[in-house]
Amino acid sequence: MIRRRRKVLLGCASALLVGGGCSDTPRESPLAGGSSTETSNTLAARFVDDDGRPVAHAAVSIRPADWGRGEPGDSISAQGRTRLDTTLGADGSIRVVGFRPGRYAMEIRLGELALRRELSTSEQEVLDTLVRTAGLAGVFQPRWAGVVRLLGTDLSIPTDSAGAFRWTDISAGTVLLDFRADSAGVVRKGRRRTFLPPRSLSDLGDVELHTLRDEDPSDWRHRQVLVIDNTLTGITRDVPDFPLWIPLPDSIRDQLRTDRSDLRVRDEHDSARTFEISTARDGTVRGVWTRLARIDGSSKEHFVSLLWGNEEAPIWSSGPSVFDLDFGWEGAWHFEGHDSCAVAACSPFSGVASFDSGIVGEARRFEGTGSLVARDAGRWEPSDFSLSLWVNLEDIAGSEARLVWKDSDAQSALPTWGLVVRKSSEGAFTVGLRTRGGHSDSGVFAPILSRRWVQVAATLDRQRGKAELFVDGISAGTYDVDAAAPAPRTGDLRLGEGFVGRLDELRFASVVRSAAWFDLERVNFTATRRLLHP
Repeated sequence: MIRRRRKVLLGCASALLVGGGCSDTPRESPLAGGSSTETSNTLAARFVDDDGRPVAHAAVSIRPADWGRGEPGDSISAQGRTRLDTTLGADGSIRVVGFRPGRYAMEIRLGELALRRELSTSEQEVLDTLVRTAGLAGVFQPRWAGVVRLLGTDLSIPTDSAGAFRWTDISAGTVLLDFRADSAGVVRKGRRRTFLPPRSLSDLGDVELHTLRDEDPSDWRHRQVLVIDNTLTGITRDVPDFPLWIPLPDSIRDQLRTDRSDLRVRDEHDSARTFEISTARDGTVRGVWTRLARIDGSSKEHFVSLLWGNEEAPIWSSGPSVFDLDFGWEGAWHFEGHDSCAVAACSPFSGVASFDSGIVGEARRFEGTGSLVARDAGRWEPSDFSLSLWVNLEDIAGSEARLVWKDSDAQSALPTWGLVVRKSSEGAFTVGLRTRGGHSDSGVFAPILSRRWVQVAATLDRQRGKAELFVDGISAGTYDVDAAAPAPRTGDLRLGEGFVGRLDELRFASVVRSAAWFDLERVNFTATRRLLHP
């Protein structure tokens, strides 16, 4: 017989409350759960025992219900999500302002007793009792070693080498479990919601794990098909290995799970595509990147499908799966509220620059004094390369500013390669490409408009013996380069030195992109509805 030891009372208006007052006035909040357009409320609770006496100073953990500490490459711990670890006050109460509407997992521990319950900010009153902990066991199929995560907490346990696991001391109640196993570079995942009765061991038996490509699309409730229409873009050449940007409409965004784990992308053959979800700092889902093997010119034969609506779908969002080293990617920075790189083992930027609106989501804003630096990882000086960057120019400090600049032998005055902006005495701006090996005035320059978004790109092709500059997808000129690459030199990557304005979506690859590739990127960002439509 379960011994009733502690009661939990929650609820107040549209927030969570018992005892100690509650704010009825909603306000905007950058914390977890929901989109940026939703209001936030006070999360409050008071804990008492059967005699009504407060449970003082007990440990409390509050997480979004589908929170989990992600593995490398996973996006479970996405932007805009929050955690709270605290203790109850002397009167047994807790009060936090700034939680977004949504579902949360609250866990209270008191010796051998525990309470775990999923709560919604819309619930008016909850009554529950701390009970003895539970346990679970199972085995992965296939029998690969991996990890089991208890979502809504930071807790996880490893399996043994044969994929078996046994976990005791879990709070009883309904739990959401996340499973992952790796073998020889192949990742399999699973997710399951189950009820764990107190003081017993629940045997889950065989836990089936799948790769992304193994998933059955019939398990998803919703699908939207988008045609990739290249007939009106003016792009006639085929474009290989393209990271397509797909903005998400509110009709889809509002139906996704809080951690976006149910979102999938499939191609016209109904094959799963790798993808990266773009999430703003406030938790809003902007859209999704997906890598397509080819997009045909002057064609609308290709289409993609967005799938959502699966309660037990594990999360597969991963930047390195889209911007893949195996396809020549060496760097990709979205600047979506952070400066991390979407390519595996690629250095983030650091430094002083604010965030502002970008060509997609957010961008970095520079005021002519600060800059960002990414430490050299030995990958930004290949013999051939492609480079693209979105620029919104307002002014420069002095006669020349550096948009992006690869130092040479740790000397900031000497570039391995760089994109720069110059300003004439008449106030006209030009953008140029410079590479190591020539006079400081060598390279190629072209006019650039100010106070609007402009795509600036460049390639270095030693087989052709040419370096080429592109502005808004159109070649702006070339100059000769040696067929033999010089010996690589160390040096950091610098962004925005002497520049006033905004920079966004910096990409670098060790392959030579075509003019059509850059033009498709331009259309994808500036004329998305023309390129993608139902």
